[in-house]
Amino acid sequence: VGLVQEDKLLPKLSSMQEGDVVIGLPSSGLHCNGYSLVRAVIRAAGLDYNQAAPFDPTRSLAEALLPPTRIYTKAVLALSEAGLLKGASQVARGGLGRCFDSILPQHLAAQLTADSWELPASLRWLAAVGKVPCQELISTFNCGIGMMLIVAADQRDKVMSVLQELQEEPVVIGKLVPGTQRSARVEVEGAQGAWLMLPELGVSLPFPQVLSSLQDAWTMARTKVMVLTGREETSPLQALLKATKLPVSGAVTTVVATIHQDCKALALASNYGVKTVVLGGGKFLEAGRPRERLGSSHGSCGDLSSNRLRDRLNSSCSMGGDAEAGAGANPSASEQTAADFCAHLDREMDENNIALLVVLDDVELSLLTNSFLQNRLGKVIVVHASLLPAFPNSAPIASALRSGSCLTGCTVCFGVPTNKAAGGSCFGPSMVQEPVRIIPGDSLAALRQRIVAEGETKALTKAVRLVASAAVSLRCDDEDRYVLERNMSSLELDEDSH
Repeated sequence: VGLVQEDKLLPKLSSMQEGDVVIGLPSSGLHCNGYSLVRAVIRAAGLDYNQAAPFDPTRSLAEALLPPTRIYTKAVLALSEAGLLKGASQVARGGLGRCFDSILPQHLAAQLTADSWELPASLRWLAAVGKVPCQELISTFNCGIGMMLIVAADQRDKVMSVLQELQEEPVVIGKLVPGTQRSARVEVEGAQGAWLMLPELGVSLPFPQVLSSLQDAWTMARTKVMVLTGREETSPLQALLKATKLPVSGAVTTVVATIHQDCKALALASNYGVKTVVLGGGKFLEAGRPRERLGSSHGSCGDLSSNRLRDRLNSSCSMGGDAEAGAGANPSASEQTAADFCAHLDREMDENNIALLVVLDDVELSLLTNSFLQNRLGKVIVVHASLLPAFPNSAPIASALRSGSCLTGCTVCFGVPTNKAAGGSCFGPSMVQEPVRIIPGDSLAALRQRIVAEGETKALTKAVRLVASAAVSLRCDDEDRYVLERNMSSLELDEDSH
């Protein structure tokens, strides 16, 4: 596609040395990186992209965050053709911290001085509202510098003059220093204080707590979540752990609980630094009648259902059946087990200050008693692998395959005390539903994998966010019916909310 003289190839690794100067050319905005984190901050803060930007009221939030990316071709070519350039790197993937990974020799690193330039107002605001740590800013965003140039120290003034003639606004932001293979290629000194210096006040505040006016109530406390899971390997748990690990999330997963001692979810949770609990030390495993393992078989739909398991379930109690004895009745073993299980669950939730319980779709719901659901009303959400009210049984994926339907999906709803008039289901009002297409020839495992990947991972994280931000809540109306109350901004009222 072109030719280049060998002596003009960049970077010139052999000529780079300690003391060489690093010059930065300002960016026009975020350019191409970090927008996943930006969207998470905006979404969690409940803002609308059409409203005025909090950090720039002359523009909408969308306009302030999406200015056109600057192109540095003229500046870089001019310096290269004049023989003044040793190396150049656009600040893109990996942010400021990774931009020199491939253009510095192993024995050198770049030392940048943060007070050489000002962090853009948009990033100061994102850091404060999203509680984004300083190091994460450096590893994600360009931090106001779109292009980094390496030049000889004795050529600095000449380079600055050339750039200024090209209408650039160059800034000397650092130098090359001795480095090692294990050391970071870019070190930013003084970012903690200098970048959050407030020019109008002349003071620096602890990162990322800037002005109290930038602090929203949701940043002060996060909803503690416990996840109750079964043994199913294909699960939305990892997606939820990732989502609630972000500093901008209004919820944080603090406990993963199960009745299975060999549950793989325990190892996954431990990898995320989340506490794990085996309720009852495994004693509920047999009496608790775990729900059908929906993805455990790889055959066709005709041989996938576990009839023996379903018969055992149906003969003892329904999926969401009343697990409590009536007045004067002698509780059965299963009723006593459910009461004992909920006592363990209550204790763990209280000890860990849990505000929201997430019940995944491989948990036997008959273990949750009416008294537990009543006491935790609005604090329990349930994941079900179908588009309720279709297939509300304990094997919804197998049922969907047998039905010949071309569409299924998932539902995340509030868990409520059993409503016998509605067929004994503990499924309350639905918060989020996601459809998933059934492909001819689908196996149970293949369909479950798509339901989790295309439906549950999205629906569950959204539902947790809605509850944690108080965008939705559960209430009982005058006719003792459970209804969904929506208290959401226009941002939350999108096409994904059902």
